[in-house]
Amino acid sequence: MALIQEITETESLANDRIHLYLEGIFWKAYQRSAYRMVEKNGKLKVSKKRIKSLGQDVVSIGFPDTALSKYFGEQDYERVGDRHISVKNATVIDEEDYKRWFSGIELSVPATPVAPAAKIRENGVPLPSAVEESVIKQLREFRLEESTPLECLAFLAELRKKLAC
Repeated sequence: MALIQEITETESLANDRIHLYLEGIFWKAYQRSAYRMVEKNGKLKVSKKRIKSLGQDVVSIGFPDTALSKYFGEQDYERVGDRHISVKNATVIDEEDYKRWFSGIELSVPATPVAPAAKIRENGVPLPSAVEESVIKQLREFRLEESTPLECLAFLAELRKKLAC
């Protein structure tokens, strides 16, 4: 897959193509290509995320690989790489319309789980929960020197399951 930096550079060029990138089982379009897809097909869900490494927001849309023929015929696009296609005859977009559309999309904020309020010691250090206490006890009692690597791996997997609750 192309790096997001390469994708945004391709998208920043004024051109008349829609670039689609295969990510897993989904084709994704970014920036101006996403705008063209929404203009053409209207029903696609748009996502806007802040990309820290780029220092900018990036919009995208996606649809399953199985739906590619719903949007384009094989004669409409050419393969640029294994996981990248370029759709021919896309219209040139009005930059002002694109900027208005882009700025009107709300930033997608990932849901952050709210941790339960922790009990705090006098020195400001949180007290471990009952599950954490249990894990600490098991760690202290585990005989690493008497265990095989496979037993150690199984033990760690068990502890991770307990801490994931």
